[in-house]
Amino acid sequence: MKTVLKNGYHTAAGDSRGYRVTDGAAIDVPKYISHCDNFDCVIQAGGHVGAYPKEFAKHFAAVYTFEPNPQSFYCMALNVQESNVNKCQAFLGERNGLAKIAVTQGEEENFGAWHKQPGGITPTIMIDDLGLKPDLIQLDVEGEELAALRGAEATIELCSPVVIIENKPLPHKRDCSEPPKWLIRKGYQEVGRVGRDIVFKRK
Repeated sequence: MKTVLKNGYHTAAGDSRGYRVTDGAAIDVPKYISHCDNFDCVIQAGGHVGAYPKEFAKHFAAVYTFEPNPQSFYCMALNVQESNVNKCQAFLGERNGLAKIAVTQGEEENFGAWHKQPGGITPTIMIDDLGLKPDLIQLDVEGEELAALRGAEATIELCSPVVIIENKPLPHKRDCSEPPKWLIRKGYQEVGRVGRDIVFKRK
């Protein structure tokens, strides 16, 4: 696969807009982790080309990152060589299954904004099946935040991690109010905002 080097990261040749997110990781991650009490494990989804997992690796003993787009995952494998980062080409969801990545209207050249559709051969897995005890869960999964949270319900009940979700309207899924409501019902409250991301911590 052809890649181009931008901002120090290998990026898929057609992902001409997606590389811009690499600038944000060094700014956003310190703001995220200012709400954490422990730094043993972080689960991060929407790994894209690896900027956020790479930055998390500086602070956490173990990083688990998920990226379903095969082109972005290929780039992340090139970019992220840290031994404490565990990379998985998969979606996160509320049940196990198979799905595919689909191009989001108006985001053809921003691979990080593509979304999940039924069908395909890419696994969907549940956080609860991983047996991890995360201190932080960060989700940037293009409208699948609620499904990922539901698939992490037991983990969240057990570990009370800080949870960060992207909150933006999308062409394929315009209602972004449900994930915050779900977290509030679980005893969480909003403790900060970083760009379009909302930071939640259990009371």
